[in-house]
Amino acid sequence: MVNKKCVVVIPLYRKLQPIELSFVENGLRKTEGFEKVLIAPEQLIIDESYGNLTKLRIERFPNHFFQNIEGYNRLMISPDFYKRFADFEYLLIHQSDVYLFKNELDYWCNQSYDYIGAPWYKTSVLKKRSLRCWLYRNFWQPLLARKRKNGWLANKVGNGGLSLRNVSAAIKTLELCKAELYKAYWNPSSHNYNEDVFWSIEAPKINRKFRIPHWEEALKFALEYEPENAVRQMRGELPFGCHAPLIIDANFWKKHIPEMN
Repeated sequence: MVNKKCVVVIPLYRKLQPIELSFVENGLRKTEGFEKVLIAPEQLIIDESYGNLTKLRIERFPNHFFQNIEGYNRLMISPDFYKRFADFEYLLIHQSDVYLFKNELDYWCNQSYDYIGAPWYKTSVLKKRSLRCWLYRNFWQPLLARKRKNGWLANKVGNGGLSLRNVSAAIKTLELCKAELYKAYWNPSSHNYNEDVFWSIEAPKINRKFRIPHWEEALKFALEYEPENAVRQMRGELPFGCHAPLIIDANFWKKHIPEMN
């Protein structure tokens, strides 16, 4: 019986490399019992080279959403995207550079967060304990948010590559978003306006009921930056999954991901 609480959404825009396909097929196994759906541009042909993914339902969207990162960001803040999955309470974005370690999707759905992704983990920020640094992080830094991404996003939650989203909360938040702010993300001037920044930073301000976890809790969900330090922070425990292990500290992840050896 398929669990309708959450749908696993796998974005595709080109032919996958063999290791990417192995990552995604691992994700299919780790989310057994949940419905899986491919999202793809209208022109992409899903043939036998996609392995077990050919068995999945495909939701097609206009090609321009998959031509570059700007297009994908627009899709992820499009109300029509979330309305396509309105039959589900949650959707899990599982990009091809994601690896899942545990069968924990049901657990994370039950935590009742509206958005959760890998924190932009920065130990250098955590080590700053002086009053001056505390004031900087909490009062002055937000004023410079658009200019200093590494600082203002440090230890926020988090990257959208592996992320769990409450469908109805996403739709509600987008309906409440002011046109000027929405336009800034629809036509971004920099990567400070990526879609995951919207859900991590803007959404809780727009919708006061929008719930995201503290970064320490989110580490248990997914890792991206400084994975070795993050695992040490969690006393050696691996998270539900990780994002971009092929390019962020690959030597560390080779110890934990058999497909990388």
